[in-house]
Amino acid sequence: MEPAPRPVDALFDIDAFSLGYIRELGRVRGVTIGLGGRRVVNFVPRQFDDTYGSRTPVGRMLFILIRPHHELMGDAMSDVRHPGHGSERRP
Repeated sequence: MEPAPRPVDALFDIDAFSLGYIRELGRVRGVTIGLGGRRVVNFVPRQFDDTYGSRTPVGRMLFILIRPHHELMGDAMSDVRHPGHGSERRP
């Protein structure tokens, strides 16, 4: 059975809950590479039952993340000696 047509300019309240995770795998040539996934549950109005087959359709996504690597201040400053903090060199 074909779903009933809806007006193009109609607005509907659709809510969603998503949960995801990214695992950084390593750094190569100035970029960080990661692998991630996300699950989502949507909450759609009753009039979409015939379109989605449920009022709570679910979705999932797997992805690869590639982003520029930025040094954290602590990493960049790890070789700096701070007087009075036990890191002085002794002769």
